[in-house]
Amino acid sequence: MKKKFLPRSALVPLFAAIATLLADGAMAASQQSLSKNGRSAKSQSSQKSPAAAASKLILDTATVRRLYLDGEFEGAIEVLEAGLKEKRPFDHKDSVFIFKHLGVMYAAKYETREKGKYYMHELLMTEPTARIMDMYASDMIYMIFKNIQDEFEANRVRLTHAVTLVQGNTQTEPVSNNNNVPEEPEPKRSHRAYYWIGATSIVVVAGVAAFFLLSEKPTSVDHSVQ
Repeated sequence: MKKKFLPRSALVPLFAAIATLLADGAMAASQQSLSKNGRSAKSQSSQKSPAAAASKLILDTATVRRLYLDGEFEGAIEVLEAGLKEKRPFDHKDSVFIFKHLGVMYAAKYETREKGKYYMHELLMTEPTARIMDMYASDMIYMIFKNIQDEFEANRVRLTHAVTLVQGNTQTEPVSNNNNVPEEPEPKRSHRAYYWIGATSIVVVAGVAAFFLLSEKPTSVDHSVQ
């Protein structure tokens, strides 16, 4: 028997179909691997995001302090200003730290001295008893801060005095209006006056009655006999 072979024209579509199936399988496998890698990466990023967010909300005071002591004011100012621009919810301690360091570092230069005075004033507004002895600043910085302290204390005393005066004025009695003055009671008449008024009334009534009685004419009676 002679073996029958398929013609070459029929084998070409068969090989093309097999190649297509293999390519589709490889592509599906690669997509599955990519999706798995993406999910794992996403899960890892989601796990790291809370820690990253928490680290952003924490002020790195150690780094700022190290930069300040090393004289690298620009780097320390950049870290502190970035925190202020992001409007992070700093507590009282961190606020005192920020205003103290910014005030001293900005006041060290003549070009930014007014900005340093501003932050020193903010420091006193946050903590009126604040000191900068731990900043190891120059005598000029201490003098600037001392002047701001004196001005702040003088303004605070004047404000307290003004508040006291306002409270005292509100507690005083209001001025009485002339329209609300009570009328003076009429003077009481004595008993003699009442007696004279009663006697006079009686005399007048008696006189009027006598006048009417006497004015009547008596009727005449005819006694003649017819």
